[in-house]
Order: sequence, then structure tokens, then C-alpha cells
Amino acid sequence: MTSPDFGGVIAKLLVALNPITYSDTRVWPSTTYYYRVLAFNTAGSTPSNTASATTGVADFIVSIATDGGQNVDSNTPNTLSYAISHATTGKSIGFTVASVTVNGQLQAVPAGVTIYGGKCGTTQVNIKAGATYPVNPVTNGLVLSGGNVLVNLKVSGFPGVQLVAGPGGQNNLQCVSVSKV
Repeated sequence: MTSPDFGGVIAKLLVALNPITYSDTRVWPSTTYYYRVLAFNTAGSTPSNTASATTGVADFIVSIATDGGQNVDSNTPNTLSYAISHATTGKSIGFTVASVTVNGQLQAVPAGVTIYGGKCGTTQVNIKAGATYPVNPVTNGLVLSGGNVLVNLKVSGFPGVQLVAGPGGQNNLQCVSVSKV
């Protein structure tokens, strides 16, 4: 739950009797989560005090708003191309910019990588083709390798397909939009 008053949807989990630890594996970077335990016995139930935990930042942060593509910026830190080319399964990419203009072909997003544009309901991070984006040989936007998670992103302006799902398995898209313009 990301609200300290536990408003909205509450995730209810049933855990084993007398658990020693609990790991929440469905969390996003830079987000505070709140937890409360509700114990049941023959006398009824009582909620615990509220505990909170804040997740760390993404493994790779995109802070440069213009990207030359994999052949230009794959070794330039803080670009989208750098993040994509260095991320591996289980890693995440976040943004400090509202938009990234891409002027060259991007490498396929490696399998199992999360690209996080912030919480759903906030302004989407826009990954868009620039005016000099090459029409040939590849005209697509983000190419996913499988098992990818995309959150709160807009992919737009690429001459071909905005999002391509590769053969590597199912992807999870949350609050993602695409547009030719």
C-alpha cells in the first residue's frame, strides 16, 4: 500500500503461521510502502502499528533528454541507450527527465528489465523519436525481449511500430500508451 491511511485498494496476503520474515517483491523504485499486520485468534483480531519502507532508486537513471541511439550513446552514462545496453535481468531503469528524444536506433530492451516512468496516474515519461530519427533500416521504437515491465510510459513518433514484443515471453505493461504522433 502506498498510502499511510490505507485508503484505496489494500493488498491482502495470507502468510504462514509465525512467519519470521516477509518479502514484498512487487515494488517500484523510489516508492514508500506501508504495511500493517492483522492477526487473528479465537478472541478476534487486532491490527499492528503501521510500518513503512521506501525502496531505493532505479539501477539506472536517465537524466539526459536527448539520446543518439545505440551507436552513439550506449557508452554515455545517464542516457536511455546506456541504461538499456547495460541493464540485465532484474534491473530497473528510471527517469529524472519528463521526455527522451531518440535520434538513433535503440538496442532491444534485455529480458527481465523494468522501465519505470513513475507511478500510474502521474505524467507519463515520453520516449519519442526525434526529427533526425532514421527511417531505415529499423523504424521501430522500444523492442522488448520478453519478461519486461513498463510502467507509466508513452512511446511516440517512431515511423514504424512504437512497441515491439519480441519472442522472449510475456511483458507487463502498466499505464503505457503509444502514439504515431
